[in-house]
Amino acid sequence: MTQQHLVTTPANSSLGDSPKSAFDKCENNFNDLYSLVPASAGAGAVIYTPPFVGGVPETVAAKLAQTVSVLDFGADPTGASDSSAAITTAAAANAGLFWPPGTYSVGALVFATPQNWFCLGAVTLVYNGAANSAALPMCNFIAQANLNGPFTFNHQANTKNFTNPTAYGANIIAGSAILIQGDNSEINGIEVINAWDNGIALVNVSSGGATVAGLPKFCVVDGVRTQGCGVGVHTGTQPGKIGAGIDVASASACEVVNCVDLNSYNGFILDIGAGANANFANCTAFFTLVDSLNPTNGSGYGFYVGGANSNFVICLSRVVD
Repeated sequence: MTQQHLVTTPANSSLGDSPKSAFDKCENNFNDLYSLVPASAGAGAVIYTPPFVGGVPETVAAKLAQTVSVLDFGADPTGASDSSAAITTAAAANAGLFWPPGTYSVGALVFATPQNWFCLGAVTLVYNGAANSAALPMCNFIAQANLNGPFTFNHQANTKNFTNPTAYGANIIAGSAILIQGDNSEINGIEVINAWDNGIALVNVSSGGATVAGLPKFCVVDGVRTQGCGVGVHTGTQPGKIGAGIDVASASACEVVNCVDLNSYNGFILDIGAGANANFANCTAFFTLVDSLNPTNGSGYGFYVGGANSNFVICLSRVVD
């Protein structure tokens, strides 16, 4: 077979040029082009034009800033080092936050600005709080949170022997793995495991521990899986293991749909006496556990209903035979 080569002829070459001469002239043309853009200007001096009718040109820098990656700020996807500082900085960029697949070691993260997270492969966040320390949320979303994709949040309370929370006025809900405090939050397709108290708590709680009835509002939790939550041993008037996979604690006008819990000490909880209401649909609690040392403490419910003005549609609780 005869091998053919296509040589593109630059504008300043002639038909009599050899291939090497033509290549050298192409290289000179590109060098001339690059010299027009100062090195200090970078992507801010290069214009990107969307290949669509009506597309509006913008700089490459502006285009890239629409979405940032946690790796841009030094997060470690191997889990070998603490990525808390990198993730906190990335989250403050006020842009869509992309997480490349991997495992990220994190401390107690607090997000005061709206968050929009997404990933295209499996991402695991592992809480690295010290063993025998007071339980804290590994992610506390004070503002609106939109989480989309196969994120797994491992609170590690099953091995770390955390003690009762001291944050938020020692409110026990501060031992949940994830706090959703912002209105209009949407949590889609994530998994939460091994939470000290609840896997996910929809609650608005003050620094002193008081919950705010009816807040957050208009939140959606869809396609979430929780497992092994509520393993923390509470002390006080309601001792033992009583946390849930998902707790709509003080929130209102919320949707919890297509969710599954497995082997938590409560599957789903509605209301802690704080005026919560929600619609639960197509949710299942599998093999909810009873705290054997405190069998009457309120553990073992697939669905605990403590509030009015709510609906439960096609919700099932599968108990141990």
